[in-house]
Amino acid sequence: MYYMFSGPDFLYAHAFFPNANTYILAGLEPVGQVPDLSRMNADALNANLGALRDSMSTLLVTHYFVTEEMKSELGRNSLTGTVPIIYVFLARLGCTVVDTTYIRNPAEGVKITFNHGGGPQTLYYFKTDLSGGGSTFLRWCASHGSGVSLIKAASYLMHNEGFSGVRNFLLEHSTFIVQDDSGIPVRSFGKNWQLEFYGRFIPHGEKFGKYDQQALAEIYHRNPPPPELGFAFGYWWQAERGLLMLARRK
Repeated sequence: MYYMFSGPDFLYAHAFFPNANTYILAGLEPVGQVPDLSRMNADALNANLGALRDSMSTLLVTHYFVTEEMKSELGRNSLTGTVPIIYVFLARLGCTVVDTTYIRNPAEGVKITFNHGGGPQTLYYFKTDLSGGGSTFLRWCASHGSGVSLIKAASYLMHNEGFSGVRNFLLEHSTFIVQDDSGIPVRSFGKNWQLEFYGRFIPHGEKFGKYDQQALAEIYHRNPPPPELGFAFGYWWQAERGLLMLARRK
């Protein structure tokens, strides 16, 4: 499964697609190092675990990471980068890490093999800029074939032509997309997609009001979907305000 603009958010990737063979996550957050907690004294361990909790606090409250916050938080202690956070999520989900390998192709990243009661599963995280075209990373992803995709709290980046490369990749290589309204704009889905909507559409007037959501507003006006999503998703972290869109390739 593909999860672009994810940061270290393996939690939602696993919640929606627990049986995926391969998870491919990408963001701007640094990869970091595998923590060796056995070499820390008690004071250092407590301080570092406290800093790690702080770096995850936004996700645990609002259910999404803020990139600028993560850049600041992830360098404040010995447990640096996304890997320690991913390890926490794997542990709390009952997964067992089998192997961790750092990789540099197609971008700086990490490959984690883990078990969750069945056969081995693979998690990749890459630190990479998804803007522009001709991405070596996206060509590498294409070599893995089609899959399912998750997009949330993506800052409406794929509403801009500067991110048309990753937008087109997901449309061409996804059989199924789960996203909020900050992902791929509705107008980009052709007739070969079946779209379903759940929850409320509440425009983000303050920060993201400039992005055109007219097509989505018209859908909600013509045929309002079930109003209550029931869980937090996207930038509206209150359960009663979330919006989820399912896109299925016909």
